[in-house]
Amino acid sequence: SVFNVAALDNLVLPVPLAVSPAGGSQSAPEQVEFVVMPQFITVTPDHVEVEVGEQDGLVLASVDLVVGADVDTLRWSPDVSWTPGGHYRWRVRAVSGDFNSGWSAWVNFSMVGLPERFELLPNYPNPFNASTVIAFQVPDVGDRQVRLEVFNTLGQRVRTLQDGVMDPGARSVVWDGRDERGASVASGVYLVRLIHREGVLTRKAVMVK
Repeated sequence: SVFNVAALDNLVLPVPLAVSPAGGSQSAPEQVEFVVMPQFITVTPDHVEVEVGEQDGLVLASVDLVVGADVDTLRWSPDVSWTPGGHYRWRVRAVSGDFNSGWSAWVNFSMVGLPERFELLPNYPNPFNASTVIAFQVPDVGDRQVRLEVFNTLGQRVRTLQDGVMDPGARSVVWDGRDERGASVASGVYLVRLIHREGVLTRKAVMVK
């Protein structure tokens, strides 16, 4: 799990959250961009290491992304010749001086053309206790207006995460477990809904505190 926390001489340096590409996602070669959220708990990392490779273990590229003040996301577009139909994986870790968080679990993704239909993938981690990544696919056809919302089991809308036209491809949004007012939601089951021109796709997300 990317939420494993390493205890380092009474200091806590959490593993960064690997946001995109999401696990199990399919990306077009020209659209691959790695997005990482460094987590600031006790120790602020100096940099975040990202490593990407083929699923058979061959490392293709790596980079150190410098963490600056007030940085909430880090992005990297590597110079890699992706193979259509190829299967890849990536992982991250935070580093602060002589400390490091340890590597996250590998996140697997595949390289294909643009999606042919809307798809809502399982959020991860799930259950979660802080943040969860909600991944979805947007096809390169017709109306790409997308609304991504979170509801409770009573059918009440808790949060709107996305509402607008999106570029085609594999997309992801982080839900921080808060409602529209910024208040943390209670433990329980929530429904993530992707609303698009063809209908509604729904997945369950479980908050555990």
